[in-house]
Amino acid sequence: MSISNDWRYPYSVLVLASQISGSSLKMQAAHFYVESAIMHFESPYPKVRYACLHLIGLFSDEMNP
Repeated sequence: MSISNDWRYPYSVLVLASQISGSSLKMQAAHFYVESAIMHFESPYPKVRYACLHLIGLFSDEMNP
């Protein structure tokens, strides 16, 4: 199985980004993380989509006024 078809790699990256997002929250970093999450928004794998939405939700909570 190639890396591009394996759901575990993007899932792991998104979960890792969710874990470290609270400690290093800067506007440039947030932009990078959210863009990375949006790339996987239409993944055929539910766990990847969940991790994507979870990361965006975390940033939404952190960035609210």
